[in-house]
Amino acid sequence: MKKYLIISIIAISGLSLIFFLTGFNNKSKTSCNYTATTDHLDSQANQLLNLICQAKEKYGLKAVMFGAWIDGKEKLVTALGDSMTTVPATPDMHFRTGGASFTFLTTLLLQLVDDGKISLQDKLSKWFPALPHADTITLDMLAHSTTGYADYVTTPGFITDSLQNVFREWTPEELIEIGVKQPLLFEPGTNWDYSHTNYVILAAVIEKITGTSLPELIKTKIFDKLNLKNTEFPLTPDIQSPVLHTFTSERGVYEDSTYWNPSWVGHSARITSNLTDMGIWLEAFGTNKFISTQSFQNMIAPTLVGIGGNKPDLYYGLGVIIANSWIVQNPSFAGFTGIIAYLPARKIAIYITTTNDDIKNRKDEHYSKLIFKDIVKALVPEHQIPERF
Repeated sequence: MKKYLIISIIAISGLSLIFFLTGFNNKSKTSCNYTATTDHLDSQANQLLNLICQAKEKYGLKAVMFGAWIDGKEKLVTALGDSMTTVPATPDMHFRTGGASFTFLTTLLLQLVDDGKISLQDKLSKWFPALPHADTITLDMLAHSTTGYADYVTTPGFITDSLQNVFREWTPEELIEIGVKQPLLFEPGTNWDYSHTNYVILAAVIEKITGTSLPELIKTKIFDKLNLKNTEFPLTPDIQSPVLHTFTSERGVYEDSTYWNPSWVGHSARITSNLTDMGIWLEAFGTNKFISTQSFQNMIAPTLVGIGGNKPDLYYGLGVIIANSWIVQNPSFAGFTGIIAYLPARKIAIYITTTNDDIKNRKDEHYSKLIFKDIVKALVPEHQIPERF
């Protein structure tokens, strides 16, 4: 195991360093405690670390977990702040990956397409004929979230019910029923609206096609092939040690939410990992190690531009967001926010997880997203993230 170094960084006024591909002039002073996977940080990594330190203080965060890799090589993997009071956050800590898991799900789907076992134009009725409009809805619509199915998370009373019993185990069948019994938002294929319902159904379809559970599929098809020893798909709310703790005041009191049952978000919230493993996955995913070139291009194609608010610089693909050429997902769950991002043109991978310090901040903000925007502005300004992201 690598030895972690805990030190303080002081940015010198007027220091100007070449930051990756652009200049970045920092005229502020900041200091913060951090742990990193190496004690040899070059000028680029130090400048990046300084930026993250400033963001942590600016947004009043309890912890920031950050990883950056260029062309498959680690630039900076670090943890700032505390997991719990008197317990520093460290880069080897595990956390829920949340919506980042959709990259696993759509990769499995497209592997099935590449193997000739399915077509994205296959109708949902082939596997679930009893679901409403199943004879019209296709697998492509599920993956693009253009089915018109309502998002069960936003249905009246759902969040209230889930917060009343944060340890409840929700079944996929329950979640699907809540979503599909609502009126269609629009006719299938005519518009776009993000809906968790689509991905719970899509996971169930993949399980039916393969005859294998999604946890086992992802483990054998992805985790094992990449030797992701710190990534798991637990069937309980457990997280392997060491754990990055999360806290929230969603129920009116500031409390530890680390082990709240993630089942209400569907399969996506269950996967747990750490920075090193997510860096390995991002490199494999971004350089297209698991699906054909055609399928990868289909995943990120601007198919939805022009409908549902999708624009050329910010649109939804197959389970991923494309933000000015960055392939992104932005999970948020029970006190943590995250960003998983890859820029194919520059082979840059970024992973961010933040946890809230409710004493300092009580806003419902996606802090990983804010930090990501600041980093990209300095890193590759020609690929800045649109403000509306």
